[in-house]
Amino acid sequence: MIRYLFFIVLAVIIFHLARQYIANSPPEQKRSRKIMVSLIAFAVVMLGLAATGRMHWLGAIIAAVLPVVKWLLQLIIPTLLHRRRSDQPPPPQAAPEHSMNLEEARDMLGLEEPFTKEQVIEAHRQLIQKVHPDRGGNDYLAARLNQARDLLLEDLNK
Repeated sequence: MIRYLFFIVLAVIIFHLARQYIANSPPEQKRSRKIMVSLIAFAVVMLGLAATGRMHWLGAIIAAVLPVVKWLLQLIIPTLLHRRRSDQPPPPQAAPEHSMNLEEARDMLGLEEPFTKEQVIEAHRQLIQKVHPDRGGNDYLAARLNQARDLLLEDLNK
C-alpha cells in the first residue's frame, strides 16, 4: 500500500514539474514540449508496467477499446466527410444561354454558305478540342459551340 502512495506522490510531483517546464517555454516551443513530455510519460508508464509484470493489463485495455474506437470512427468519419462536402462552395453555374441566330452560329464555327452536315460536325470537333473544359478550356465557350452546332444541324435537317 505504501508503494502505491509513493508512486502517486511521485507522479504528482513529476506532473507539476512537467507543467512548469511547458509553461516556462517560449510560445513557439510549447506544442513540441507537450508532445515530448507526453511521449516520455508514456514510455515511463510502459517501463513501469513491464517492470512490475502488469503489461498484460495494457493489452486487455487495448483489446477492449478497439471495438469502441472502430464503432466511433464509423459514426464520425461519414459525418466529417459530409460536413466537408457541405462546407465547399457549390460548383459554378453555367451562364444562361443566350439565343443564337443562324448567322452567329455559322460565324462561331467559321463556316461559309453553303455547308454540309459533315462540315458542321468537323468544324465543331476541331473547335471543341481547343475550348473543352476537360482540356483547360472554358465552359461558356464550349456550351456556345454546342449550341451553334445543334442549331446548324437542326436547320440542315429541315
